[in-house]
Amino acid sequence: MDGPLNIPVTVTGKPRKGFMSLLSLTEHSERMKGIGESGDDRISQLPENVIHHILMLLPIKDAARTAFMSTIWRRHWRSIPRLVFDNGFARITEPSMMGKLILKIYKSLLVHDGPISKFVLAVPGLTPCDELDHIIFHLSGRGVQEFTLVLSIVAGHIYKLPSSLFTTRLNCLHLEGCLFIVPPWFVGFSKLTKLELRNVNLPSDFFESFLPKCPLLREVNLSHCEGPTNLELDAPRLMLFVFFGNRLQKMFFKRTPLLSALALNVDVFQKPNVVDLFASLPALQMLGILPDLLRVLANGGHIPSRFPKPLYRLQLLHVSGLLLASLEMQRVLACIIMSSPNLHTLVIQHLKVFKINDSLGGQFEMELVRLILATAPLLLRIQIHPYHRLSSKKVTKFMKEVMQYKRISKEAEIIYEWNDEED
Repeated sequence: MDGPLNIPVTVTGKPRKGFMSLLSLTEHSERMKGIGESGDDRISQLPENVIHHILMLLPIKDAARTAFMSTIWRRHWRSIPRLVFDNGFARITEPSMMGKLILKIYKSLLVHDGPISKFVLAVPGLTPCDELDHIIFHLSGRGVQEFTLVLSIVAGHIYKLPSSLFTTRLNCLHLEGCLFIVPPWFVGFSKLTKLELRNVNLPSDFFESFLPKCPLLREVNLSHCEGPTNLELDAPRLMLFVFFGNRLQKMFFKRTPLLSALALNVDVFQKPNVVDLFASLPALQMLGILPDLLRVLANGGHIPSRFPKPLYRLQLLHVSGLLLASLEMQRVLACIIMSSPNLHTLVIQHLKVFKINDSLGGQFEMELVRLILATAPLLLRIQIHPYHRLSSKKVTKFMKEVMQYKRISKEAEIIYEWNDEED
């Protein structure tokens, strides 16, 4: 929008109904109150920024139809600052549709008069084509700040982003299904605050060469991106980082003083120590752990019962897709929980089986079982194998205690496999 709204506007109902109401008001303007001698309707007299706001609430096909209502509305349509071509615009069900669709989009850009602050091209079924270069080149001279391109991957053919994209002054960039090659002359995205890449082929030195050239980055989300070999993160303003990737050589959070939300699932050749990793994350408030990362941390050396420096700010821990059959994996999870005195939300998704081997029946183990039962909605069973020299008195006390814990999963059972013949 060009500026703040001057008149409160409330739009209710589905977008298509809103469009039909807008047409009805314009076509029957003589019935409206407040009609001037010129015959202009009340909506047409709203400030341009308010009309742009109304148009941007509609699907783009409906917004485009307003251009046929009058010269004034045609001018408004041609100067709308946000263009979103997604599933509300079209769906490509056969290859022959794509050429016509891209031509329509390109023509709409050619007749557009004003700056374009946001452009989204995410039509389902859209595949790489040469015309995309012309669209991006045209946008590079229109002041685009938010750019989204979502492509379906075609075997043997991946779309290479044109160098014109790297001349823009973006603050938000979202790409899917393309090849990301940084030109040698690229000096950086000085205003970029949000980056989201999915199924994108990246350069091997992406974290070392590209991210440092985006000094204002606050959110980075990378999912299933090929290419990077090392994750060395130096981003002093970064607040959210999500990385679901393949195997890395090493992982190191060099300078992330403001990072408060982190979700990782990646295999690392040089296993980071769990203490060293979390020591470099002083502002962490939300943590998402997936299987690959937990296995990496479980094999990264000594696992203490608690971190030397607690995670005072960690409030939410989300653990997903885990079996937790490995004792080391259990220790990593337990260490994080016990090192988070202000943790108030623990979510363990997809956990079906939880095992404790050589249980000593201590307070920590009971607390861990209580947490698992209370936070794992798909849990089927907890199997506890006590230490063979544990007394029958302590075993009985432990069993009575854990059997009283509340269970979020109705299917969950506790199996205590103890052979008292050795006692």
